[in-house]
Amino acid sequence: MLKIHRFFVLFFAAFITLTLLTAGIVFYNTHSNRVQALALESVKLHADWNMLQNETNQILLDRYTIRENEIPYEITKWTTHYKDFSKSLDKFAKNKQIQKLDHIPEKIDGIIRVWRFTEVQLNNADHFFLKIIQTGLGEKVMVNGFLHTMYKLRMSDQLTVSEIFLLDDTVYALESLDNATKEFDTLFTLVMLDLEMAGDLYLQRVRIFSIVLSVTVLLIMALLVLVQRQLKASQENRSLYLKDQKNQLLKKLVCNSCEENLELFNRRKEELGIKLKLSEAIQPLALQIDDYSLFSHQHNIAEQDKIINRMTGSLETMIRNRDMVFESFRYGEDMIVFLINSSQSDENENLKEWFELNHGILLEENEISTTMTFGLLNTEEIDLDQDFSRLLQLTQYRFISGKGSFIYSGSSSLTSKETFHYPLDKEKHFVDAMNTLNESETLKILDDLIGYGNSYGPQNMRRLIIRFTATLISIVETLERTYHIHSIDNVTPMILRIQNPETIKEVKELLSEIILKVIHECSEMKEAKHDNTVIHIKEIIDAELNDLNLSADSIADRFQLTSSYLNRLFKQHSSYSIAGYINHCRLDKAELLLRTSDFTVKEIAEQSGFASMGTFFRLFKKEFGRTPGDYHKEALIP
Repeated sequence: MLKIHRFFVLFFAAFITLTLLTAGIVFYNTHSNRVQALALESVKLHADWNMLQNETNQILLDRYTIRENEIPYEITKWTTHYKDFSKSLDKFAKNKQIQKLDHIPEKIDGIIRVWRFTEVQLNNADHFFLKIIQTGLGEKVMVNGFLHTMYKLRMSDQLTVSEIFLLDDTVYALESLDNATKEFDTLFTLVMLDLEMAGDLYLQRVRIFSIVLSVTVLLIMALLVLVQRQLKASQENRSLYLKDQKNQLLKKLVCNSCEENLELFNRRKEELGIKLKLSEAIQPLALQIDDYSLFSHQHNIAEQDKIINRMTGSLETMIRNRDMVFESFRYGEDMIVFLINSSQSDENENLKEWFELNHGILLEENEISTTMTFGLLNTEEIDLDQDFSRLLQLTQYRFISGKGSFIYSGSSSLTSKETFHYPLDKEKHFVDAMNTLNESETLKILDDLIGYGNSYGPQNMRRLIIRFTATLISIVETLERTYHIHSIDNVTPMILRIQNPETIKEVKELLSEIILKVIHECSEMKEAKHDNTVIHIKEIIDAELNDLNLSADSIADRFQLTSSYLNRLFKQHSSYSIAGYINHCRLDKAELLLRTSDFTVKEIAEQSGFASMGTFFRLFKKEFGRTPGDYHKEALIP
C-alpha cells in the first residue's frame, strides 16, 4: 500500500507539472500570436513607408512637370499619406504588447522622434513648395527637373536673391527630409527584425513546452499503467492470499474437525468469503486429474492453472445452476475437493446420478481426463474429517475402476473380501508357464492373478503387484541365465515402471508387454541354440562317418543329454532321426565310392562305416533300388 501511495504522490506532482506546462504553452502561444500580429502590422507599415519614400524620391528628383494644378494635388496627396502614416505609427507605438517586449520600446521611441523630425521637414518642404508655386517661381524651375532647372537658372543669373534663398531653403528641407527618412527606415527595419526574432523566440518556447508536455504526458501514461499494474498485482496477490488462507482453513477443517478448528472456521469464514454452512448436510466430492505427471510435463504452471481453473469453473457453474452452496480447494497437486451444502430436497441417489451425468459432460468438454469420487453425505460437523478420510479411501479405487471413472460408495466394483492371501498356487503355475515359454498360458494366468487381486480392493491389489513384480524379476534373471542372454532389452526399466501406473489396466498392459518381450527373446535364443546343436551334430557325423561306433547314444553323451531328447530336437530341425541321418550320409558316401572307385563292395562298406554287410545291402537296395554289386558293375561298364 505504501508503494501505491507513493505512486499517487508522483501522479499528483506530474498532474501539477502538466497543468503548469499547459498554462505555459497557452501563455507563450498567445504572446507569439500577438507578436506575429505586430510583425505583420510592422510589415504593412513598412510597405506604407516605402510608398511614401518613393513619393519623396520623386519629389527630390522633381519628375513632375507643371501642368495646371497637378503639382499642388500631388503635394497634398503626399502630405495626406504622411498624416495617415503618422496615425498608424502612433497606434503601433502605443500597443501594450510592444511595451512588454525587451529593447523594442526604446527603438520605437527613437522611431517616433525621427518621425517627428521628419514631419517638421515635411511641413517645411510643403511650405516652401507652396510658396514657390504661389510666387510663380514654379513655372521656371518645375519644367525639366527641379534641381537641374534651379542650377541652370542660377548659373545664368535668372533668379533673384529672394528666389535663390527660397529655393535653397526648399532644397535644404528636402535633403533633411531625405536623411530623416533614411534613419527612420533603418530604425524601423531593426524593429521589424526584433519583432520577427521575438515571435520566433515565443514559438521556440512553445515548441519546448510542447515537447516537455508530450514527455510529461507519456510519463503520466506510463505512471498510470504502472499504477494499474501495481493495483492489479496487489489485488491478485490479495486474492491469492485469501484463496490460500481459505484452502488452508478448509484443509485443516476436513483433516481434523475438532472443536478448535470448527471455532476457527466459524470465526474466519466471513473474512475469507466462505459461504459453506457446517450446520447443514455436506456432500464431499473429489475431482482427480488422470495422468497428472504427464499433464505437468506437457504444460507449464500457468497453463496448468488455466486448464484446471477452466475445468473446475465448468463444474462450479453446474453446481451453481442447481442453487447449491459450495466451497472448493486443492488437495495435493492432482485433486480438487468440493464441499457442497446438500439441501433436504436432494436425495443422495438423485444427487449421485446428477453428478455422474455432469462428470460425463466434463470429460467431453475439457482436454484432460478426470476421475470423480462421490463421497458419503455428512450430517454432523464433528464427523467431517472421518467422511473426508473415507472420501480419500474411495479415490484409491481409481486404480481398479480406471481413468475417467465415476466412483461412489456402494458400487459393485468397490466390494472387497476381508482377508487377503497371496495366490501362491497361481504364482507357481505362472512360473512354470514362463519357464516353458508358453505365451498363451502365461497371459491367461496373469489375467487370473489380476482378477483375483481386484476382488480385494486397491491396497491389496498393490501388495499383490509388488510381490508379483519381485517374482517376475526372479523369473527374468533365471531365463537370462538359462538362455545365455546378458540382458533382455528395456525389461528392467519396464519392470521399474510397474509401480507408477495409476490403474490396474496400465499395470496389466505393462506386465503383458514385459512377458511377451521376455518369451519372444528367450524363444529366439532357444531356437538359435537348437540350430547350433543340430549343426554341431551334423558336423560330428560328417567328421566321424566311418567310425563303426558312431550312434545317437554316443553323440548324446557328448552333449550330456538323453538320446531321446536329442533325437526329438534333431528331428524338429530335419526330416531324420540321428541314426537315420547317419545311415543317409553313409549311403551317400557308399554310392559315390561305388560309382567312382575300384574298391570292392566289402571295402566300400567298411569305408562308409557299415559294420554289417547285410545291413549295407538292405539299406542300399531300399534307397537306390539295386544291390551294391549291381550298381558297382553298371558304373564300371565303359
